[in-house]
Amino acid sequence: MSTAHGEHDPVRIGSKVPTAHGKGSLIESENLGVSLDVNSAREVGNKFAMDLKADMSAAGFVPGANDLNDDNMVSRQNSWHAPVLIPIRKPTVVFTSENTGNKGGMQVVITATLLQ
Repeated sequence: MSTAHGEHDPVRIGSKVPTAHGKGSLIESENLGVSLDVNSAREVGNKFAMDLKADMSAAGFVPGANDLNDDNMVSRQNSWHAPVLIPIRKPTVVFTSENTGNKGGMQVVITATLLQ
């Protein structure tokens, strides 16, 4: 992603996945993946500042479910919005979410590099 001061820059990574909600129900599409929105990107001192919004969604099964069918599907969503100030040229974790249903989780890591 490349951004400049005053620009709004979205990134959308994911898939539209068909899901059924209950036996005999209609199949609907659900957007799963990662959406990032960057606003107000700027250099502050020797750091990179931005307003970052992150939305992450994934589908899976209910932990411990014996029957892996549509009735045991769950959708997990995380949303986060905050001002961020990170060092330049250093990978920095800006968001972490643990999954309480299993040992998984997700992170957003950003490395800011200034373009000349």
